[in-house]
Amino acid sequence: MARLHTATLTGLLLPSLLASACDTAPPEPVTTRDSADVAITLSHLPAWDVDTEWYVEAEMPRLVVGGLVGQRPYEFTTVGDARILDNGQLLVTHCSNPPELRLYAPDGSFVRTLGGPGSGPGQCNFILHSWLATDTVILYDPSLARITYFPLGQGAPRVLDLDAAGLGDVEDSAPLWTSRFGDGTLLGRPNRPGPVVDGWSRAPFPYVRLDPESFQLDTLLQARGTEYVVEGLGTPQEDVRPVLFSPFTHALAHGGALYVADSESFWIDARRTDGTLVRRFGRAWEPVRIDRRFRQRYQEQQITAATTSQRAATRREMARAVFADHFPAHEGELIVDPEGNLWVMHVRVPGEVDRGWSVFSSVGRWLGDVRVPVELRVTDIGVDHVVGVWRGEDGVQTIRVYDLVKPAG
Repeated sequence: MARLHTATLTGLLLPSLLASACDTAPPEPVTTRDSADVAITLSHLPAWDVDTEWYVEAEMPRLVVGGLVGQRPYEFTTVGDARILDNGQLLVTHCSNPPELRLYAPDGSFVRTLGGPGSGPGQCNFILHSWLATDTVILYDPSLARITYFPLGQGAPRVLDLDAAGLGDVEDSAPLWTSRFGDGTLLGRPNRPGPVVDGWSRAPFPYVRLDPESFQLDTLLQARGTEYVVEGLGTPQEDVRPVLFSPFTHALAHGGALYVADSESFWIDARRTDGTLVRRFGRAWEPVRIDRRFRQRYQEQQITAATTSQRAATRREMARAVFADHFPAHEGELIVDPEGNLWVMHVRVPGEVDRGWSVFSSVGRWLGDVRVPVELRVTDIGVDHVVGVWRGEDGVQTIRVYDLVKPAG
């Protein structure tokens, strides 16, 4: 059976921290220190070696669900999440066309559908995010400006109206809710970029926490968003262009922790639910430059993918496009597995045939990288499995479950 191995990166995360090691012996695998009650861990090398690294059985999925055109329970078009429940069932969140939850038995056979399109209780127009809390699925529909608590067992769904608290208009200033803390509060950020200034700058924005019962809203931290190039701000000749492949500050609420990762580097902050920083950890990382060939190929792909009516506008847009100097450290997809390990998805750079995920232990040690097929968008990671949405060359989506192998060493 094929396995996807990691390739150890020994480049510099922050040159100033590692420069002294360049003139002497190789760096220690990991260095730790405390600063103002914040634990700082920098992994120069992964903890796993070739005998202990985890891997995905890439050529032999444990389960494949879907791909049967014309059979609605097995036909997927806009899957948001797919996860395995404690009872072994597969729960799939279908965002739209139609927006609904689908349950499948451990063998992949269809069990039932929950919810559906509409504006009534338990119905949605579009499911942007879903979260699991014991035996309840929480659905976030920004188009209806509400959060629905959907019991998987008995009981009627419960609806919270965000419009009632003035938090419904995401096209204006209301936050988009992206993840959920263990106490039920939600993490969100504005749907619009923050203020920009003339020149090159990264637009700031806040991460906020919402108590959905009392509608109390607290700002947790200010983060740096997408980079922009601005000329003539406030004048008739104003020109604002986002920098393609710019870094961004991503965040994930999980349990009693808030993970914040600015993709300008491979440093990650672990914070409490009130935003207090308690731990900072990172790994060695070597930036990959965005060269002229990649820029040209990307521009050509965008023009080709545009519809006939939009092709001329896309060609003009690509002619003015501004690219970052190098790819960001990661894409900001963060997942915590049942053992408390944080998984961070890499940016796929030219020449890579699969997708890498860096795995950090609960105390911030870089364990190593796990490679997954590039066609797989990972949505759930268990103790012994990886679940994701597979998009084939024909565009057909299926749900796949792969074995996650952890050699004892």
